[in-house]
Amino acid sequence: MGVTPDVKKMSPTAIKHLHRAARTGRDTIIAHYAEGGGDIDVAAPEGWTALMYAVACHQISVAELLLRLGANPEATGVLIGTTALSLAVYRGSFALIGLLLESGADTNHANNLGYIPLMIAAREREPAIARLLSHHGAVVNARDDEGRTALHFAAGYGFPETLSELMAQGADINAYASGGATPLMEAAWFGNFDKVQALIEAGATTSNTDGKGRTALSLALERGHVNIIAFLEGC
Repeated sequence: MGVTPDVKKMSPTAIKHLHRAARTGRDTIIAHYAEGGGDIDVAAPEGWTALMYAVACHQISVAELLLRLGANPEATGVLIGTTALSLAVYRGSFALIGLLLESGADTNHANNLGYIPLMIAAREREPAIARLLSHHGAVVNARDDEGRTALHFAAGYGFPETLSELMAQGADINAYASGGATPLMEAAWFGNFDKVQALIEAGATTSNTDGKGRTALSLALERGHVNIIAFLEGC
């Protein structure tokens, strides 16, 4: 049965079917909905569109179809303002990231916390994703709402190789977050010896203090990271 453009295309049931089809890979349902005049960018109450559901559920063929049909890659969720590209980075899907970038997704769109996709990649994913985003215009020294850069996230949580990749892209190794923390302090606090060493070798300043007057060394002492303490005391 066809979906008439004037009556059923925007009904709650039709919208639910659209979003369910996006989650479960039902391309034909989505195509049928669009042929009937349905708005493929219609959002669920939380602000998610069919494209966002497809990306979150790693439905690559559905995402391709939706983008061909004109889906907006810049649509944002209501709760934290996430986009399809941010979701693709969370998923770690090169295929979806590449597809969205080719469709014009903004690499510097910040969510409601100020995170851009590069920050998510720095915290969660392998360095190749950070490299891909950087090569598509991601601002390496962009800051979130707490003044942190992607390098802060890489220093505290991410892969050591991602840290190196960001530094190669021109990341500020002595960038201060709002509370005064530098990437070196993040690495020292979380006990990431390899990252502490890499930052020092790249020229990070050891004498910088945060808002509480703590240096990277005092943070390592506070956390009991013996190897980092010994290394920083020798710097």
